[in-house]
Amino acid sequence: MARKRKPENKEKLAVLPTMRPDAAGIDIGATGCSSCTRWVCYEPPNRPEHEVCAVRSLLRHRESLTQMAATHVHHMQKALDQMNLQLHHVISDITGQTGLAIVDAILAGERDPQVLAKLRDKQIKASEEVIAKSLVGDYRAEHLFTLRQSLVAYRSYQKLIMDCEAEIGRYLEEFQLPGPPNDTRQEAVPASTLRASSTPGLRSQLQRVFGIDLTQIPGIHVGIAQVLFGEIGPDFRKIGACAPNLAPPKPSPQPRTN
Repeated sequence: MARKRKPENKEKLAVLPTMRPDAAGIDIGATGCSSCTRWVCYEPPNRPEHEVCAVRSLLRHRESLTQMAATHVHHMQKALDQMNLQLHHVISDITGQTGLAIVDAILAGERDPQVLAKLRDKQIKASEEVIAKSLVGDYRAEHLFTLRQSLVAYRSYQKLIMDCEAEIGRYLEEFQLPGPPNDTRQEAVPASTLRASSTPGLRSQLQRVFGIDLTQIPGIHVGIAQVLFGEIGPDFRKIGACAPNLAPPKPSPQPRTN
């Protein structure tokens, strides 16, 4: 027979006074945090400023655009597979300089693998001979049509992503700091640090709103710094203000032994 679930105490889920103890008998006032008792935070979570929320919405929209652009890249790869062209297995990214140059030439009517292989950029590890072998296939009209439409859709989404990044940069420029700005002099940064965004000056704007250059931290590039601003805001001190007062998880019960 199934056990009946005990009804929840709705009073515990409401916003309680500061000095009211929780179910475990912990005095909320004694913990130094008026909003936390054990795992339940009775006050609403911190919400960033309106300008930060606007940047958050744009960042999430840009992420959706990026995912849709990746879908069309997959369609391009599938069209190449259907024609037995193994270009995307020879070079790591068909949306790079070499990949797009070869795809554009194919759609323009070029079929000679040796001529297509000469479009290889010098930074590509694969040789011209390997690329030429990967371009020997059956150029069927229906798959070329699919490749063309997928390429047009990909470039259309890239234009939308650039427009979205420009709008994000405009919001960052208009963001007013609560206090006086810190020294925002920039140091030389590797090109890989700036790979997540193509908007000029975006790194300097992020440095201005944070007061420090987060991209100097290993593993944090411009894209991650943008997400941190959109999800948290410029003030990291709001994070974890209540965390020390949360009760630790209870250990799992030991299995019974005979």
